[in-house]
Amino acid sequence: MATELGLNTPSTLATMTVDTGLLQTSWRDGELYMESLKQEPLLNSESIINKVEVGPGKNMITMAESSFIIDCTPKDKKGKASRTIEVMFLKALDDAPREGNNEPMTGNEETLRMKYTSVKANDWAKGVARDTYGIDFRELQLAYGVYDKVKPLIAQYIGELRGYYMRYAFHHKHSPNLEKAPIGESSSALNPNFYFPGLALASQPAYDPTFNTFENYLGNAAVLAGGTTNVLTVPTILTLIDWLRDTKYIQPDNFGGVNTYLMMTSPDEFFRMRDPSQENSWGRYYRDIAATDNLGKIVPAVPKIQIAEEMVLVRDPRAAEVTLSGSLSDYNFAFKYDKYGRATSKTGARGSSGAYTQFNSNIVLGKGALCKYEPEMPHYEEQSDRFDKNNNIGLFGAVGYYLPIWDVDSGDALASTAQQESSCIVLTSRF
Repeated sequence: MATELGLNTPSTLATMTVDTGLLQTSWRDGELYMESLKQEPLLNSESIINKVEVGPGKNMITMAESSFIIDCTPKDKKGKASRTIEVMFLKALDDAPREGNNEPMTGNEETLRMKYTSVKANDWAKGVARDTYGIDFRELQLAYGVYDKVKPLIAQYIGELRGYYMRYAFHHKHSPNLEKAPIGESSSALNPNFYFPGLALASQPAYDPTFNTFENYLGNAAVLAGGTTNVLTVPTILTLIDWLRDTKYIQPDNFGGVNTYLMMTSPDEFFRMRDPSQENSWGRYYRDIAATDNLGKIVPAVPKIQIAEEMVLVRDPRAAEVTLSGSLSDYNFAFKYDKYGRATSKTGARGSSGAYTQFNSNIVLGKGALCKYEPEMPHYEEQSDRFDKNNNIGLFGAVGYYLPIWDVDSGDALASTAQQESSCIVLTSRF
């Protein structure tokens, strides 16, 4: 005799059971609305993603070809069977030239070298319990069409999940699903490029591949920078642009014929920049916002500010919060995110009484800011139980997001020769 599978049943809505929480006692005209919270209009936009061919004879790219997000998923089935793929491109030539009439070229030719980054993927899934007949089904489906909303609700959930995955990867080098078995990436990893507007260029934190050492460098910088001057202003952004371009070699992308960086900006900083009463704010220089929004088609319906044609600030309602704790050589950073639906680790905490330990995270995207590997596209699957009364539906897939940290020759992201020249985390004080 077959045994039941033990699926979850849709016995509860909110905190009440169906028979008490949605009892249909009289006919009511009306539409069932689907809750919509902080959606993901930016990172799910196709306008910032560039598909790159990966595979034998096709796996070499140049940064000139990439966009903010590099989709390096192979087209062929065998390529998608790989748990890890390598993306590579040619390193720039940087040996000194031969000069004058006494320096022969023969024997002094430069050897070509490659740069590599590794990208992995891991599974993810989301399921919802449903009925197909019975009194509960009739009240839920026949009256309001509740189950017709399941697929759109899952699709919205996955959009928010991807946004969380990508923001996590910008901070921690990889999406959080890659920390689960069988991939098992370390949670102790941080973006090598951090910037504090309240510090001079010479005082910005240096990177160290040892996690604890780098975290302490960041802590020392955060303590020095913490305060009301560690915010985005027109002068600090102009200085940041120079640092990105000339110190970190982070390349802007081209939109509308203009090479520009894209900064996913926390609401705090975005509103401060638009406020004409704030000193050195964008709003004090430009009163007509619409007149300067020349890049309005990058992501429609998302508020933007353009600075000096080289930096576009996009308001990010899902921007991460950062909390600094510890002291001296034992600093710790906690990164808090909006995840999906109402699930969030953000607390809204702000610094008080001069204790500037709370920060907003603003993410600068340059060319090739993030790598995406998606060997299994999202697909719906169903599972039935109890004479098909329960027919649950789930969306399944596999994806990985990685910060492209390129290493010369070996592909070791922690090597001294490793380079991360595509994104930057700008921490501003929350007060």
